[in-house]
Amino acid sequence: MGFEPPVTHFSAVTSAIFIYLLALLFCYVLYRLSRIFLPEFLQDYVIDFFKTLAFCTYCFGHGVVRNAHGHLGYVLCVVPLNTASVLLFNLGDGTPLSAWSKYLRGLLPTGKFLLKVSAQIMAGFCAWELGHFILGLDFHPSFAEKINQKAHCNSDLRIAALAGFFLEGTGVAYDFWMNQQTLSTYRPLDIALKFTNTAIIVCFGRIYILNV
Repeated sequence: MGFEPPVTHFSAVTSAIFIYLLALLFCYVLYRLSRIFLPEFLQDYVIDFFKTLAFCTYCFGHGVVRNAHGHLGYVLCVVPLNTASVLLFNLGDGTPLSAWSKYLRGLLPTGKFLLKVSAQIMAGFCAWELGHFILGLDFHPSFAEKINQKAHCNSDLRIAALAGFFLEGTGVAYDFWMNQQTLSTYRPLDIALKFTNTAIIVCFGRIYILNV
């Protein structure tokens, strides 16, 4: 009978921090290298890609924290993490809404807008794979279960799809409007306040739309 070493797991918060750090370091290093080595005409799209990839991959850590510590734990993690990330990834757009806003204001030509959004969509798909790769490191007991669910991505929607679409669209529109405001002249505080607003909207959405 062979010897099997005990498996060491970490707490939910520590495991989530590992996810955040690995995603941040991986994306930030490549983000910086792309700014140094890539030709200028490619930099905008690659920077958008890695910035979006980081934010999307963070969601794997958010889920671990939320399951263990509820909505308050989620808010306490997401606000400082996203605030620090925006300050670190100081160039590029991390969401199609930013590119859309610039396009509507005439700051982006159509071709560049479509390429930027395409890069961000690709980053979203890649975040799925990167997140599951990190889960494979098995920092927390829940990671194995999440990997087993990889092929079964079912909706948790608890209301009619049309109503859910309307409510989510309203929340996104409000959050987008809030992000265009200036809540503080001190930029880190301004960013943190806006992410707090976003996190609260997400929590209300999970409570009233998903019932979780």
